[in-house]
Parts: sequence; C-alpha cells; structure tokens
Amino acid sequence: MKKDAIAGGVVAVLLCALSALACTRDAPTPLPEDSLALQRTGLVQSEVAVSSVKQLPSYQVFTPPTIDGDLGDWSAAGTASLTASNASFMAGTVTDDADLSAEFRSRWDAQYLYFGVRVWDDRVVMDSGTQTWHDDGIEIGLDGLADGNPYGPDDHQYTIRADGYLTNRGMTSPSAIGDVDVATTILRDGYVIEVRIPMARLGSSPATVGREMGFTLGMVDDDTGGRYDAYLIWEGNNTYNGAPRFGRL
Repeated sequence: MKKDAIAGGVVAVLLCALSALACTRDAPTPLPEDSLALQRTGLVQSEVAVSSVKQLPSYQVFTPPTIDGDLGDWSAAGTASLTASNASFMAGTVTDDADLSAEFRSRWDAQYLYFGVRVWDDRVVMDSGTQTWHDDGIEIGLDGLADGNPYGPDDHQYTIRADGYLTNRGMTSPSAIGDVDVATTILRDGYVIEVRIPMARLGSSPATVGREMGFTLGMVDDDTGGRYDAYLIWEGNNTYNGAPRFGRL
C-alpha cells in the first residue's frame, strides 16, 4: 500500500502496553444509529476471531503535532493499519486497499491525546447531511478509564467525516464536542484526518507512561451515495457502546 512521506522526529516513550486479555466473539451488531441499515441494504457482516485484543502504542511528545490535516510533522513510529484483511468487523464489500484502507498513529502530552489517520479511498462521497455514518469518514471509540463501561463521562464515539464534520455519539452540541479539535485534507486518493482530544474528557487519571485506555477505529466507505457501502472496525464490533471489546491504547 502506498504511504505518505513522513518527516520529523518524536521524543517518545510508550503510553500504553498490551493488556493480556482474551476475547470471544458473538453475533455482530450494526451501526447503533440505524439498527436496520444492514438488513435494508443487504450488506454482509463478518467478524474475524482473534485470541487477544489489538494494541496501539501512543508516544509522548514534547512538541505536539499541528492540527492542520497534514501528517508531515508526525514520525512513522507506532503506525497501525486497518484494512479489509485485518479488520475485526466488516460489513459490505471492499474491493482492495485503494478502495478503503487506512494507516493511523497516536501521540500524547499532559493536556491532549492526538490521532493522525491517513485513509485511502478512491471515491470520497459526503451526501448524507447529518447522517454521518453513511458518508466517508472515521469513528474513534475511546474508553478513557479502560473499565469496559461504555457509558461513563470518559467514553466517547467521535465520528469525523472526510470534510471535518464532527459528532460525539451523534451529537454536535458544545457539551458533547467541547474543545476537541479536528482538521482534514481531501486528497486525490483519499483523505487525512488529525484529531486532538483533551485528556480532561478521558477520565480523572493523569496522563502518565503506562496508562491504558480502551480504543478502536471504525471506517466508513460510501462509493455510490446514499447508504454506506462498507464499514470496517479495527477491534471489536461497534464503536458506540462496544467498549468491552475495544483494543488497547
């Protein structure tokens, strides 16, 4: 898969370690905002059985990345991928990595948690208004306390459309979004999303080396307009209330 040229060094230490958890799988759930979407569209769902949860290392930075939709000030350290072949959950059809795939990484400092995501998508479509789960974009599921409870104040589902439209569990109010900062850039072969999330929204624990959070990444593909055509999740089977099955940050 093609990769962007990435420059810049990061003085870094690991935020998180792999939690030695085993997980089981049962029937997947569709997007919570439209529980009948898959039945109406006839999309095929599948889950891949794995023996332990995935991990994404997050690295401490002393010069934070600029949130401008350009990953040029991120190093490649800790880069993970999401493709049709390694997704924990998949709905619909992905032709190849050029049709839908992503590379993503994370950084942190005392005040913020950062994500940089490069998505490959051969047709970027955004025609569903506020129904962002039907347009090209990503979902970041976070369980700040890593307690498996999906409904605490530390738990969030940030949906970011390719044009930067942002919701938290489908809401756009200041109380839901707060001072989360997002920047996007649409490219000829996809798009870039950068996100900065205040640590204050992720529980009362301080940002320290060794802290773990629950985390997963979802990705939506809309090639034809209207309802989405494919949906991938890095770990677990939904980003809305699936915290018990999230991976580890």
